[in-house]
Amino acid sequence: MKNKNLEQALERVKRNLETLEVQLNLGTKEAKDTFEKRRDELNKNIEKVREHAKELGKEGSQKFDDLEKEGKALMDLLNADYNFSYNEFDEAETRTKNLRDNLEDLYKETEEEFKKEAKERYSHLLEKMEMEFSVQKAYAEKKGQDLEKWRSDLKKEVEEIKTKIDKNKDIAEDRFENFTAELKEAFEHIKKAFMSFKS
Repeated sequence: MKNKNLEQALERVKRNLETLEVQLNLGTKEAKDTFEKRRDELNKNIEKVREHAKELGKEGSQKFDDLEKEGKALMDLLNADYNFSYNEFDEAETRTKNLRDNLEDLYKETEEEFKKEAKERYSHLLEKMEMEFSVQKAYAEKKGQDLEKWRSDLKKEVEEIKTKIDKNKDIAEDRFENFTAELKEAFEHIKKAFMSFKS
C-alpha cells in the first residue's frame, strides 16, 4: 500500500531540488537576465500570497498587518528601477523569509482542513522565491573559482538527497516520520548552504 503522505513530501522536495539545479546550472549573466525577466512573475506570486492571506479571514489582526507590510515592501523592492546588487538580493531574501514566517503564523490560527492544502501551495511558493534570491546573492558576490566551488559543493549535496529519495520510495509506514525528518534536515542543510557563501 502506497504512503500518500510520503509521496506528497517527496514530490515537494523534488520540485525544490529541481529549482535549485536550474539555478545552479546558470552562468552569472544568465542568472541575472533570468531574474530580470521574472520580476513580473515574482510580483504576481507575492500578490497571490497577499490575496490568500485575506482568504484566511484574519484581516485587521497584527499578523495579517505584518504580512501585508512585508509583502508590500518586497513588491516595492522588485519594482524599483535600478540594477539589483548583493544588498538588494539580500533584502529580498530576508523579506521573503519574513513573509513566509508571517503566513505560517496565520496558518496556526486557521482551521486544519483549509490549512493543509493551502500551506503546501503557498509555503512552497515562498520557499522557492527565497532560494532564488539566495542564488542571486551568491552570483552577485562570488567570482571565479570561489563561485565554482560553491556551485559544485551544492550540486553534490542535491544529488545525494535525490539518491536518498530514490532509495526510500517504498519506505515502510512505521519509518515514515523518521525518514521525512531526515529529509527535512538534509534539505534545510542545503538551504543554509545557499545562504552561507559570503567569505
